[in-house]
Amino acid sequence: MHPRRERPHWRLALAIVTGLQVFGAAPTVYGQLLEGLRYAPDITVDLNGTTVEAGVLATDDLNGGVSILALPNLPAGAQVAAAHRFPNGDLLLAFTSTVALPGAGIVEPRDIVRLPDATNTYSVEVHGQDVGIPRGAAIDALAVTAGDTILLSLDTSVGAFDDEDVIKIDGTNLALFLDLSAVGINPALDLDGLDVKENGATVLYMSFDGSGEVDGVAFDDEDVLAYNMTTQSWSLAYDGSAADAHWPAAADLTALDVILAATASATPTPIATATSTVAATATTGLTAAATSTATLTPVAATETATASATAGTSGTPTETTTLTPTPVSTATATITGLPTVTATVTGAATSTAAATNTATVTAGVPCAGDCDGSGEVTIGELITLVNIALGSRPVSACPAGDVNSDGTIAINEIIAAVGNALNGCPG
Repeated sequence: MHPRRERPHWRLALAIVTGLQVFGAAPTVYGQLLEGLRYAPDITVDLNGTTVEAGVLATDDLNGGVSILALPNLPAGAQVAAAHRFPNGDLLLAFTSTVALPGAGIVEPRDIVRLPDATNTYSVEVHGQDVGIPRGAAIDALAVTAGDTILLSLDTSVGAFDDEDVIKIDGTNLALFLDLSAVGINPALDLDGLDVKENGATVLYMSFDGSGEVDGVAFDDEDVLAYNMTTQSWSLAYDGSAADAHWPAAADLTALDVILAATASATPTPIATATSTVAATATTGLTAAATSTATLTPVAATETATASATAGTSGTPTETTTLTPTPVSTATATITGLPTVTATVTGAATSTAAATNTATVTAGVPCAGDCDGSGEVTIGELITLVNIALGSRPVSACPAGDVNSDGTIAINEIIAAVGNALNGCPG
């Protein structure tokens, strides 16, 4: 075990991010918030009042609830080293030592066993010797991609593969899936917890046997890191010492299996009505409010109309856009100001406006916290903002978080980003 590293904490910001992990937020294109974890500790621990013995699988709801995941007919002393759970409830398992399992016979630490949820009868899924894993090497991390490719890591270097590498089974051979030392992981560390999720991007969730830092993200052996292979970015997905379960510093999280928050789905409708209200600053120095209402029908072509109201005293200008659908043209009404409201609508636009001062609305407020411009704020981006605020990452890592462009990330800017993560970006 490695000595625990003390990390700086900005308590309020960390509470915001931790709260999002507990209560959930809008799912994102590049990975989702965690709803729960399955894992096994390497030593017996007390997690929020539940005793979890070494190598025993447990389920953590990330809200203080930890329960034991019982496996049938295990011999005394058998410990799980790696696990993957399929959506139908089937499990793939690897064990820390040679065990005799009903239905599977003698199973070595280099073998992978399947436990179907329907029958609870063990069978050997992969004989390690058949794919080139030598005797004496053990599988200590396991995951399966959406295309049913088995990913694993070994507890020792074997041939061209190191113990921090992610390896895939390619037929009857092993092949490199990802060299973690090439993307910032200290090669002295051993990967001993792994899961993979594919939701618009391939995201690896990983735990290691010691402490370290990668891309400005500090971690310990009871933490879970997320590596987005699409954006090549790291974030802390789970902080074991800060979680309700309160992992002790001496324990190591292994046999990782990630449970993602449910993905919301939306059903498009052919006709929609959008109403937006924006603030407009008059050139006379007065402030007015402008309201735009449009009925939307999707078609093919695009044209842009911009409207401004002019008068000489203060008041409330109202602009109404009346749309007549045509089969092949689209009108885009853009109101310039703070913030931007852009609507794509069908037909030719006819507008009338009555105003009492000169108001020109201008465009361009970004979504606070949307570092990659995807239109959504992810938990990884929130953690990036916290790291910037703590001084461990530069503001250039997320310019969209610096709303007032003062070169720093303040707590109010993090709170604004949290609001966008929960409710979606404006516009």
